[in-house]
Amino acid sequence: MVNKHGAPYYAKFDFFRINDESDNYTLSGLGNYSGTADTDGGAHGGYVLSFSRNSAFSTFDRDNDKAGGTSCAAIYHGAWWYKSCAVSNLNGDYMAADDALSSIHWYDLPGGHYNIKYTEMKIRPV
Repeated sequence: MVNKHGAPYYAKFDFFRINDESDNYTLSGLGNYSGTADTDGGAHGGYVLSFSRNSAFSTFDRDNDKAGGTSCAAIYHGAWWYKSCAVSNLNGDYMAADDALSSIHWYDLPGGHYNIKYTEMKIRPV
């Protein structure tokens, strides 16, 4: 991912498992974190994405989050593994505002966690 200032960061997990469609593409497995996308040097152990562990994938028309009575995908203008909403939203809107929850964001990203300019996820089958 690249933040609003153009600085690149990455988060890598040595294990990443998404269940199939019958389980709403639940993020069921997440291994050890390494990378540069935490302001605390990874002390959270990849907390930003681990917060979403065991969450089903939600979209504006498929509310699978656990927020009860609200749709995190609608609030965040995205599609993601929202739990009771999120500390990351890599499929949100590209915006200029500094604190918009609906913007692409990754909490704990050095230099500001809102308004990420670019994200890319790479997942390979094992």
